[in-house]
Amino acid sequence: MEKRIFKIAVTGGPCAGKTTLLDKIRREATSISNVKVFFAKEAATLIKHSGINFMDAGGDSTFQELIIEQQVLAEDRAFRVANRYSESHPDTKVIIICDRGIMDGEAYFDSPSDFAKILLRYSLTKEIVYARYDAVICLRSAAIGAREFYTTMDGTPRDESIDEAAMLDKKVCAAWKGHEKYTEIDNSFKFYEKLDKAISKIFAVASVEIPKEICKRYVVETPNLFELVGKRNSSLFVDQTFFLKESDANSVSAIKIRRSGDNPNYFLSNQRWDFVKNPISNEMVEAAVVDTVFCIGEKEFINYLKNVDSSVKILEKMTYSFYIGASVHCEIDLFLCNQNRAYLKAYFDADTKENRELIENSFEIVREVTYNKSYCEREIARTEGEVLNN
Repeated sequence: MEKRIFKIAVTGGPCAGKTTLLDKIRREATSISNVKVFFAKEAATLIKHSGINFMDAGGDSTFQELIIEQQVLAEDRAFRVANRYSESHPDTKVIIICDRGIMDGEAYFDSPSDFAKILLRYSLTKEIVYARYDAVICLRSAAIGAREFYTTMDGTPRDESIDEAAMLDKKVCAAWKGHEKYTEIDNSFKFYEKLDKAISKIFAVASVEIPKEICKRYVVETPNLFELVGKRNSSLFVDQTFFLKESDANSVSAIKIRRSGDNPNYFLSNQRWDFVKNPISNEMVEAAVVDTVFCIGEKEFINYLKNVDSSVKILEKMTYSFYIGASVHCEIDLFLCNQNRAYLKAYFDADTKENRELIENSFEIVREVTYNKSYCEREIARTEGEVLNN
């Protein structure tokens, strides 16, 4: 029978982009037909969230035993669900993505043989562990090849120094290199390219081709709010955005308070502008090629407030997320500073006449601004919304 369930371990050193990668996969997987993705969450994080650390457990050895037990449980649970889903959806390929894998534990011992002894307590060997995964994707830490981007302030709990992170990264990679389908993704790419490369490698394991997502941006007349609320799969977020001082003219960074319901969540966002080819004119134009968002804690948010650019006003907006038709995902920003004009991002897989007409018939478009940095959030805030009237 054709293989329909694939299990892939995604691993790497500290600050490698793993959390951002998994979040990106969660968002994008829903748009890929005949594919279902399940996740096995990181064992160490689940254990720590229950209030247990390695000192409470009695040291590294016992803590790693807890991690192995939790990892096996999470993976086996995901496989049972995947198998049940596959039986009822025989035309769908199922991918289980494991947030780290069992062999990660070897990186925390001075000798691989010490970890091998722990594995034996569970009737496991390195070869048996390797056989549990169809592929292993290892993201290299920013501490190796991108030291200027290494941080402990991106919302992921870590306290390793940059040198400690580099050492841990090498040991994690060494633990997995014997796997026959081991892929290493280093930092010789731009960050968004690194993520895209990892995603393509993950889905290639199941022979699934990733559709190239197209994002078009528009200034539109503010639509009727009641019509928006009724759109399919709609959700609402309320943002307050504080822009940070910029040292790089091609990068816009900000911290956000986002509310969906009563509880606030805090985020660090970065929009990177670069030159790309306009597929219509074939000219090189400046376009927003990646939007990266990290969840951060309240303390990190307060720390970032020290670097807020006081010359740029706080941007307050409501964001609606919804689908029009079956193929176009939309996000529309409604601004407090300009209630007549809104900012629309439309995502789709193919730039077809049908998709373009769907957008044009759903909104009163003022202009397309896909390749125009003058309409980015920072400029909307700086001009207090006036740029939307231009």
